[in-house]
Amino acid sequence: MKSDGAVVWKLEKDGDIDEVELGDNVQQHGQDLKVSDVDMPIVGEYSCWSGEKKISSTYLLLDPEEKNLDSLSCWANSYNCNFSCKWTNAEYTAVHLGVGPECSGGEKSCSWFAPGKTGTLPGGGGFQFELSHFFSPYTEESTMLEVTAEAINSYSFVRMTKRFYLRDIVQPDSPQIIACQEVGQELNVSIDPASSWSTPPSFYSLEHEIEYEYKDDGKTERSSSSLIPKGISRLRARSRDSVVRSTWSEWTDWKNVNY
Repeated sequence: MKSDGAVVWKLEKDGDIDEVELGDNVQQHGQDLKVSDVDMPIVGEYSCWSGEKKISSTYLLLDPEEKNLDSLSCWANSYNCNFSCKWTNAEYTAVHLGVGPECSGGEKSCSWFAPGKTGTLPGGGGFQFELSHFFSPYTEESTMLEVTAEAINSYSFVRMTKRFYLRDIVQPDSPQIIACQEVGQELNVSIDPASSWSTPPSFYSLEHEIEYEYKDDGKTERSSSSLIPKGISRLRARSRDSVVRSTWSEWTDWKNVNY
């Protein structure tokens, strides 16, 4: 850390700004400030002052030895070019994400994503991001996505990268129950994919599961067939990719059955 002319170095920590206390591990030589054996008491924002004028500032933060990759999770509701991620470690007050080898490699060409419109997760438990990639949804996936997170708080800086195939994070949105029609002694349930699912459906096929409740005893059963018994009071459905057996979607709301 260096500046020209007579200067004073200050340290901001927990909202307080105080002149740097010099000692064995914090030494000032002219305009230079040398910090060694960095530990919690001397991390934070260091600023260089000439009289009442702040000339410059820089952060000195710890890099934790243990990095919890579970702080970052991602999912996609289709094979289109957008996906979502959330950062759940509430200890960090600022986070941004980058996609691709430029970001995992720390290159200047990396384009960073700030938290999306939803911003902070409910309860202040982290941040949510809307990201994009440039892989074709119509070719076999051979390259893993790389998502790099950089997060800071007042005393530490963490950098981590997660790698995964898009197919491993796909979870369709809940499908649409269109109709129930009588077919002899059974009901034929028509189900369409969510509007957010990839098209055409012939290429991106889904399998559906139906859960239904009997009128007489309230018991529930599930079926992977569109044909279910009569004598039910309500039903709901969920979907998943039939090829890669993705995570199941959330269930639809219960739908009353009248026929």
